[in-house]
Amino acid sequence: MLRRSFLLLVVCLIASLVDARPSSIDWKVDLEGFLTPPLDVTENKTTANLEQKSEQVAFYLYSRAYKGVQLKDAPKKDSNAHLLGRYPSVPVKVIIHGWMSNYTASWAQNMKTEYLKLAKPINVIVVNWGGLANDSRYFPAVLNTELVGKRIAQFLSNLLAQGLAKGDSIHLIGHSLGAHVAGVAGHYFKAKLSRITGLDPALPGFEIADGPEILDKDDAEFVDVIHTTAGTSGIFKPIGHADFYPNGGVNQPGCDGFSPDITNYIESIQCGHMRVIYLFIESIKNSKAFNSRRCNKTASIPLKPKDCEEETSAIKMGEHCTKSAKGIFLLETNEKSPYSNISGSQEKKTITPSPTSSTKKDDIFSALDDIFNFDDPSYGDAAY
Repeated sequence: MLRRSFLLLVVCLIASLVDARPSSIDWKVDLEGFLTPPLDVTENKTTANLEQKSEQVAFYLYSRAYKGVQLKDAPKKDSNAHLLGRYPSVPVKVIIHGWMSNYTASWAQNMKTEYLKLAKPINVIVVNWGGLANDSRYFPAVLNTELVGKRIAQFLSNLLAQGLAKGDSIHLIGHSLGAHVAGVAGHYFKAKLSRITGLDPALPGFEIADGPEILDKDDAEFVDVIHTTAGTSGIFKPIGHADFYPNGGVNQPGCDGFSPDITNYIESIQCGHMRVIYLFIESIKNSKAFNSRRCNKTASIPLKPKDCEEETSAIKMGEHCTKSAKGIFLLETNEKSPYSNISGSQEKKTITPSPTSSTKKDDIFSALDDIFNFDDPSYGDAAY
């Protein structure tokens, strides 16, 4: 009871800080995807009609020829043909931001830039739904994810109808709430998307979600998910064809983990939740990075080396993950860039469980257990 009270106190304090935060402080990064009190869903229904909200979703094209040109959504016109070209087999990468962010976020722009450095021709579309994501209360943004996902599905379906893209050439990459937006888009897309990558898909608001509103392995031919704050900001259980849990999936090296100091605790979760982005960006740059080890289907999370096979170069986390990968995977990363241990050598290191994966009294998962019921097999075991 004491631990539950402490967690609820943390949540309430965070909510009060969000509502009262000075505009000069960049709280949008510190609190992205973290727990906030539930919002009465009726509060969000009268703010704008669906058509007005849909107009707040924009698509910006980046390629070798164009740098941030807004694409038009005209299913019966050739308005985009001169921009995308008439080569539908050219890979299309679609980057989707999360809560309190927008398409100009440095990580989204950096990810786009790394894709454009690759040798092969590529079109990168960065989605902007910032007008619907920038609500400090969090849950209005959660309620907007389905609408945004449907809007992306409509846009991509129109490109398909214009002959400007093929489903098997489209790869969606979404962070936090953006991962679930990608899942909705995949569900409603008129064909079948080639791939969706979920970067630490958001947990709050999706604890018991089921169906098109949450990312799952039915949303694309291949769904790979990277979990870096499993059980706090990020989804705990595996939801894709291949689920990767760096350093066990709960806490990341260089991020402090549990702390009785609320500010430090928030910053540690933010650190882990954002780390997934930089891991993925590094995977674009380094095709040899992030060798992983397959784990037992019934292994508990956080994953431990004893429950997993030896490291193999056959399965890599990130951009160069093979679509044949199935199951749950563990790997170790460094606390600073370069994060991968693979930099020309195949040296291995022993994975030391992080403080948050231990069973000590003040373990954050002991406190969260009352709220999320981690004894439930759907949370505690990585069963497919």
